Amino acid sequence: MVEIWLPYGKTEVSVRVRDEDLLGIVQLNDKPGSADPQAEIERAVGSPIGKKRLHEIVDSDDTVAIVLGISEPNVIVPILEFVLKELRLAGVKDGNVTVLVGSNFWASTDCEQIFSSVTENFKEVKTVLHDHLAGDAVLLGETSSGISVYVNRIFAESKVRILVGEVSANCLTAYTGGPETLLRGAAGIQTIRQCYAKIVNSNSKVGVIEQNPVFEDMRRIAEVAKVDYAVDAVLNSKRELVAAFAGSLDDVFLQGVRLIDEMCKVQTDGKAEVAVVSAGGVPYDTDLYGAYRAIHTALDLVKKDGALVLVAECSGGFGNRIFYEWMRRFRESKEMENAIKRNFEVGAEGAYFLSKALEYSRIYLVSVMPDYYANGVFGMRTARNVNAALQLAIRAVGKDSKILVVPHGSNIVPVVSSA
Repeated sequence: MVEIWLPYGKTEVSVRVRDEDLLGIVQLNDKPGSADPQAEIERAVGSPIGKKRLHEIVDSDDTVAIVLGISEPNVIVPILEFVLKELRLAGVKDGNVTVLVGSNFWASTDCEQIFSSVTENFKEVKTVLHDHLAGDAVLLGETSSGISVYVNRIFAESKVRILVGEVSANCLTAYTGGPETLLRGAAGIQTIRQCYAKIVNSNSKVGVIEQNPVFEDMRRIAEVAKVDYAVDAVLNSKRELVAAFAGSLDDVFLQGVRLIDEMCKVQTDGKAEVAVVSAGGVPYDTDLYGAYRAIHTALDLVKKDGALVLVAECSGGFGNRIFYEWMRRFRESKEMENAIKRNFEVGAEGAYFLSKALEYSRIYLVSVMPDYYANGVFGMRTARNVNAALQLAIRAVGKDSKILVVPHGSNIVPVVSSA
């Protein structure tokens, strides 16, 4: 019998699997956090990729908008410190700088905490909570694919436009960071809906840029928005800074993608009848809307009509209200697909991906969520602990089922070599 420990909230739980049943443990190639995060960020800003240093490309009287698409205050603060230092070298006053923080439109992220952290540390800088639904968004133009690019008025009227993001694999946009930062922190709802309506396309995949219609549109949107400079961070599963990159938006983003692929793309020899998947503990399993990403990613490891056990505490309940409402409103993923094409809402993608997963396999949830929500609204079976859930899954699929265990389901991108 093999005992494997899985992150769960702020603690761990163990799952026990018979040796002969264990197909494998799908592990991250996680990297250690930087020994000196401040020095790593200073190095990145001081040695930009594909651009001159920031203080060499701005003028003293320029107005500057900095868009935040990262949710880790311990990383945000030193990045802003070094970016502002560069701007001050050019003679730009702090009062001419505005930091845009994405609103809770994106759920799961505590944007008020980020907003407070920025205002407390940078009192002379203007800090604004961006509202994607605001009626005063400015139309900058249209992409070659026909998307109208609406952005925050402050961003539109700023002479210098900077994006600060985190590169990570993502089932909605292929990767976060890079051009995704603009949609997260400065885009209007019209632009978001047009771009993300394409998540139903079969080429819209986590960790895949080539021919991904959502990613291609995000890149076109950033081109229309004329981003001048970017800083992207790469964090490990413990939310520690591994590396930072600064300079040209595309160059910086692609450097981050290469590093994330090294850490997160994991080769497996085949699919299993059963996968036991942890979302990765806090902050990945704070609510179900955050944790569903582990289901979406790990589904590539499970055979059709197999079973997936999701280990996610969900102390914050279901999270996003639209996620909840769409799961109650629609009976199947095809209905959601048509609704997404007509009128995408942030949170709808969670319902869509979860519904597709439920149509593909059985899903057992180990969490603190009441059964009313887990069963009645979100359609998952429940169990009191991970080992009980595993036994239910084996009983449903077959006693000789092969089992894969995934301790960090929110962070991996499986690459299956054979089915």
